[in-house]
Amino acid sequence: MRLLEVLLAAALLIGGAALVGCYTFLPSLLEGMVAGNLQRSMGLASEPGVKLASDPPPRMLAGEFSRGEIEMKGADLGGVRPDRITVDLDPFDVEVLKSAASGSLKVREPLTGKMRVELTEQQVSEIARERVEDFPIEGVSLSRDRAVVSSKVEILGFPVPVSVDGEVSARGGALVFEPREVRALGVPVPKRLTDALLAGTDFTYRIEGLPYDTEIKDVRVEEGRAILTGYVRGITLGDSGG
Repeated sequence: MRLLEVLLAAALLIGGAALVGCYTFLPSLLEGMVAGNLQRSMGLASEPGVKLASDPPPRMLAGEFSRGEIEMKGADLGGVRPDRITVDLDPFDVEVLKSAASGSLKVREPLTGKMRVELTEQQVSEIARERVEDFPIEGVSLSRDRAVVSSKVEILGFPVPVSVDGEVSARGGALVFEPREVRALGVPVPKRLTDALLAGTDFTYRIEGLPYDTEIKDVRVEEGRAILTGYVRGITLGDSGG
């Protein structure tokens, strides 16, 4: 009887240690697979940050993950490299044994999630300069729900600082700047005089190179940055489990 108790206790200890080991190493193993695949497929200079989680934790042993987060830096989106791209994954299933055996992540279905793209003020300024030809842009400043394009125009032969207040929105998967008001030397310009100054200051930037099947739905302007949000579908991160 004593021997049986000892064997049972040992079995419980071994089983507990195995479970702890799975909880400790399985997420790291799968996260490494995801990061490596993304780095190769998107040509990133460094591996993206990946965090996978399951709630409750034992579900991960069956390959059931309740959430995941991917953070990428240095991705090239049509010549623009956003400060950061993050993807919050919806719940997904992984073929754990097949992934471990092959060394490549195998998911049961392509993944989906919410995407967030952060553009710095400098990046938005560069986009504006590229898209606007007839209006010399010195820079774009971003604050909460507001964008201001700075320039200079000649009036009676003298350069006069001009700023164009406008709104930034997402339309048809593109970043759009729409001018609303012109100020010269900080003073609002009468509406009847603004048409000529506003001509050509609006611009559209269609975001190229977004990974997988991505649709940009909205843009929010904060202090010093523009944040684009949308939804991404068809993420495989490896091979389907089949």
